[in-house]
Amino acid sequence: MLSWGPTCSTEASVRRAAGALPFATDPSSPVTGCFTIKQYPAWALSLVKRCDPKRPLIIQEESHIIALNRHASSAGLEVGMTAARARSLCPSAILLIRDPVSEYCAWEYVVEQIHRITPFLESRQPVAWFDGRAEEIRDTASRLRACVGFAPDRSTAHLAAVWATPGKTTVVQEDQVNAFLDAYPSRLLAEAGFSEALADGLEMLGCISLGPARRLTSRQLVLAFGKEGERLHRVLHPGRSKRVGVFHPAPTIRRHFELEAPCSQPGDLLPIVSQLTGKVAETMKEQFAGQVRIILHLEGRPPVFGDRVLPHPTSRADTLERFALRLGAEMLERLHGEARDRETRPIDIDRIDLILASLMTGDLIQASLFGEKLRKVTSAVGDVHRRFPNSIKKSVVREGAHFHEDRFRLRVWEA
Repeated sequence: MLSWGPTCSTEASVRRAAGALPFATDPSSPVTGCFTIKQYPAWALSLVKRCDPKRPLIIQEESHIIALNRHASSAGLEVGMTAARARSLCPSAILLIRDPVSEYCAWEYVVEQIHRITPFLESRQPVAWFDGRAEEIRDTASRLRACVGFAPDRSTAHLAAVWATPGKTTVVQEDQVNAFLDAYPSRLLAEAGFSEALADGLEMLGCISLGPARRLTSRQLVLAFGKEGERLHRVLHPGRSKRVGVFHPAPTIRRHFELEAPCSQPGDLLPIVSQLTGKVAETMKEQFAGQVRIILHLEGRPPVFGDRVLPHPTSRADTLERFALRLGAEMLERLHGEARDRETRPIDIDRIDLILASLMTGDLIQASLFGEKLRKVTSAVGDVHRRFPNSIKKSVVREGAHFHEDRFRLRVWEA
């Protein structure tokens, strides 16, 4: 856990561990929380595809690496290098093509986890702002390896979340905001939604941290960086943010079954899950589901939640049934194992809810598939070019050519 002191002036002096997190509870000084996941495209595909968490994972888009996990980073791979170079440096790495549909479904899963903690939530993938206490979000952040920041305003909370390491929380008190912003490294702005050009430009101006940049006027930042400079000025000089509004969850399809006599055996409960899956599949019409959720209501105990993000969105009843049964079996096995370990009485379940979430139409899926096909063709052509240099050419249109035969010319493909 990290805490900030008002006298800190450099990154080395401010990044210190603390035994307990300070947290503002005075209603006169509201604190906003920010929840984000670094290298989100890699995290999302790792969740959806159930990748081996111990293997390096890299995500490719347009022949370059756009995201990676910590094992790939430890192997010397970096965002921005070509996929071919990354594969040559780390042959054991899992290489996946970026999938916006999987990212959408995975973020719906994340938002649902936060919404269980607080109803005050605003989402903008891969960032969410919320009102809540640090101790309430700590377990969720650790489980999802997310970064969480708390501050009096939204922009500072976002910077605090980017500053935090995965699974940890950074808290900035109201009297610590100036010290925090002065010491904040400019290079981290690229992870907070700003361009690499802005981060590099600030360092070229000698602004290694944001302290010197805060002394620049809005006009100076706009002249140097355009609209991004104006946005940066608002971040460097935050005002009072509006409170986070009540979250309105995305539409879902939900069915439930109440048992006359509570039971706990898979042989009694899994057929009910199968029956509920058939009922929800009948109401999907032209929609596709990207996530299956099950809620088991225990007699005399809080309900137990289970989620499974599907590898591919589907409307097939048999596919949904297969994943729902697998999820239900895993939840029951975990509950029985916990009861045995704690030597408590057997669990009794009196109601089962089955929910289909991350609903989408075929248009979104088709758009994602078109982009994936284009990336695969580009990758295949690049492989041929590397094996047979200068053998593949592409046409280039020449604007303003006087003669028809001069409008096009062939140029060697550049992988």
